[in-house]
Amino acid sequence: MFKEMERSQRDEIVRRFQAETGAKPQANGERYKKGVCPMCGQKSLWIFGDNPWKIQCDKLNSCGYEISAREMYPDVFDNFSKRYAHEMETDSRAIAKAYLREARGFNTAIVNSFTQESYTDFSTKATTPTVRFAMPGDGFWERLIENLESFEQKARFKPGYSYKGLAWQVPDLDASKIKQLWVVEGIFDAIALLHHGIYAISAMSANNFPDHTLKQIYQANHRVELVIALDSDVVGRKSCLKFYEKAREIGFGKVKVAITGNEDDWNDKHLKEAFKPEDIEKYFYNGALLTAKTPIAKAQLMYERNSFNQFYLEFGSRTYWVKVDAEKLNQDKEVEEVEGKEDSKEVVSFKSACTVTQIANCTIDFLYAQQEIGTNEKFYFLNIRTDKNQNKDSFNPKHLGSASEFKTRVMNTVTGAQFTGKTEHLDKIYETKAGSLRDVNTVDFFGYANEVGAYIFKKFAVKNGQVFKINAEEYFELPKQTYIKSTFDMEKFDPAMEYQNTWTDDYFDVYGVKGVAVLAYWLGALFAEQIRAQFGSYPFLELTGDANAGKSSLLRFLWKILGRADYEGQNPNNGSKVGYLRTLAQVGNLPTVMIECEGFNLEDLKTLFDGGYLRTTGQKNMGNKTHMPKFRSALVLSQNERAITEGSRDNQLALLQRLIYVHFDTTRHTPARRKKAQRLETMDMKECSGFLLEALKHENQIMQKLNEVFEGYQDQIMAIPDMNVTRIGLTHGLMLSLLDALAMIIDMPEMLINNTREYICRIASERQTELKQDHPSLEQFWDAFDYLESQGYQVNHSRNDDYLAINLQQFYALCGDLKQPLDDMKTIKKLLPTSIRYKYLEHNKTVNSKYDDPKSLQQGFKAYKSLRCYLFARKSNLKTGS
Repeated sequence: MFKEMERSQRDEIVRRFQAETGAKPQANGERYKKGVCPMCGQKSLWIFGDNPWKIQCDKLNSCGYEISAREMYPDVFDNFSKRYAHEMETDSRAIAKAYLREARGFNTAIVNSFTQESYTDFSTKATTPTVRFAMPGDGFWERLIENLESFEQKARFKPGYSYKGLAWQVPDLDASKIKQLWVVEGIFDAIALLHHGIYAISAMSANNFPDHTLKQIYQANHRVELVIALDSDVVGRKSCLKFYEKAREIGFGKVKVAITGNEDDWNDKHLKEAFKPEDIEKYFYNGALLTAKTPIAKAQLMYERNSFNQFYLEFGSRTYWVKVDAEKLNQDKEVEEVEGKEDSKEVVSFKSACTVTQIANCTIDFLYAQQEIGTNEKFYFLNIRTDKNQNKDSFNPKHLGSASEFKTRVMNTVTGAQFTGKTEHLDKIYETKAGSLRDVNTVDFFGYANEVGAYIFKKFAVKNGQVFKINAEEYFELPKQTYIKSTFDMEKFDPAMEYQNTWTDDYFDVYGVKGVAVLAYWLGALFAEQIRAQFGSYPFLELTGDANAGKSSLLRFLWKILGRADYEGQNPNNGSKVGYLRTLAQVGNLPTVMIECEGFNLEDLKTLFDGGYLRTTGQKNMGNKTHMPKFRSALVLSQNERAITEGSRDNQLALLQRLIYVHFDTTRHTPARRKKAQRLETMDMKECSGFLLEALKHENQIMQKLNEVFEGYQDQIMAIPDMNVTRIGLTHGLMLSLLDALAMIIDMPEMLINNTREYICRIASERQTELKQDHPSLEQFWDAFDYLESQGYQVNHSRNDDYLAINLQQFYALCGDLKQPLDDMKTIKKLLPTSIRYKYLEHNKTVNSKYDDPKSLQQGFKAYKSLRCYLFARKSNLKTGS
């Protein structure tokens, strides 16, 4: 094996491989076998003990899973500065050497023309060692080694340097003495080829034809064979053809093309040890196909290599079906041999025996297969390309199983695209292109996917604090061969990638301790799934406020620091139940804000406290499988009045125990604070939305902090006098813990932190007290009733002193006359079944009032007025009766 590992790396990889897969040592540790394969699920994964660079499944035919140790355990390799600090004392290039050796698979004795430098991004203060190579003139190119998530690019040129027309080459390359020279894109590609006896120069980019360098080489050796060997992506293929023609214009008589044919570059092939003679032959074959002048010429190349009588080929931006009459072709060859025809006649023979028919005016590229987590519904992501247009879209198995279905889908994907082939042609394209597709998982929500432990957004993902950009094929490549994307897109979501702390002073002054408490909750919402996994649940937040108290402005700003503009929340009353349930399923580890919830039944939301299932629907198939989306978010209720749930007092208490309650008023409003509030409202989102990424980068530290302090804070809440509800200890203990976590992200004055702690303890105590009382609106109702009854007003129609019978219409009319304040009757009707002061029994009970009916007295006899009343017991042990 060409790549040796450090013993510390080897031991760590073996240890983690055993721990994660269950593998066991064999032959005194020569191999570690019977690990569980993540692809097939069998105990067939193994590694070499001495050099565990490659992790592979031994079921080669049925599975063939393979991954490098670097891909599986990137953290074992990346911290070069720490691992080679001692070596740096005696070797100034120790880190660069280790990077080239371990990450690139190079023997530094073969390539020695590099230096070790360092680079600092002064906007982020991030620093990394680099490996630097000199470029022609006074330029350089360097590859960054560590902390790559902190930089916009992985490599850089000397500022102001132009490499146009130039190529990098090893210093001792003598062009006059070589027979063949490859032109590749990257410096590491050129070095990789050198390890296999192939001389190469680096054009540095597929867009840079190094004409100046090549003209010098041509003058030194005009007989050298030139091999254009750029990357195999779309840009690389196009540039190969351009380079090929331009090289001929310079005068090179022998020019060939070699490409890998897949996403690997030459450094990748070097790491995979794919430079055997048959491998190189295939790379030249791929290049010959690329440079074929006509469809028939390409068909002949493919037939001579594979001997298929029927196959498809792509030429330009079109797809053809080829049929070869082998018997006729053999007959023509025999005639040629007898008549001694020229070699060029072989092409004529092939043309006469071959039929090439266009089956599509486009090419069909299978990019990857995507499977939705939860439903396992499979789609294929294709790129359809014509001469003028291209577009990527998903195709389901039904589209790919029928030529007519496929034709319709293609026409719907790209304007002007057309498929005229048969189903058998489509089957062959699918068989060839889909067999080795990469499986990409998809999620139909936005944010944290617990299944992969990563945050999945539209343009970037975050896992273990590391940021990943979306690739050209619109999915994320996460560690351990995890490929994933989201099929959901949040409107107006565009957070900044850099954190700017220019808003916190204004925020603290405008919103005070209540604003800090809400911000701590908002931070915790970004880790709601992890918190539920660790502590069992995550609280709801209820925000209420007086008129013009600033509650809506606060929510809009909090969304702004997460990168969502012009948004407050969604009113559940404006749509169907299915609609708001879908809203609750749209995000993971982001808040879900429901505004103006008055009149909305909150009964179904209690199970979301533990991250329960939202609803059950049948999958669109003939089976019995169902889809049950989970609540992955944090629930915020924002309205003018307190939350109310229908049903018994137990239901009301169950909701109240889950709520953190914060009420805003206007007591802090001053002209100076109003100006600061306006600054927050008009602040550009780029100035503050870096908060999201800053928080997610500290995921591990935040969860560690919560684990360290939660138990102590929970005990502190439970130590409050008369506190006996453990759920209040959980919810408000978490709030105190999140305040400590917030202080890790944002600098806050110690006094503000202490005052916020006191506030959280106070609202915990208030919640405990409230659980022993009626809802404030109901307390107001009973206070009015007791007052009116004590003053002799006819508000209780029950003839039994143990019971109350109240006609709400009469009671409200009387309160109105006497200017007794009450909440609206609709709200009170919802609250009455939860009554504590007087036990609720029933409503719409017909009661014969104990008060005389004036109309009956006028008719000469005594009678009682019949009224429909709400019935209550003055004592908790009484049953229905009046």
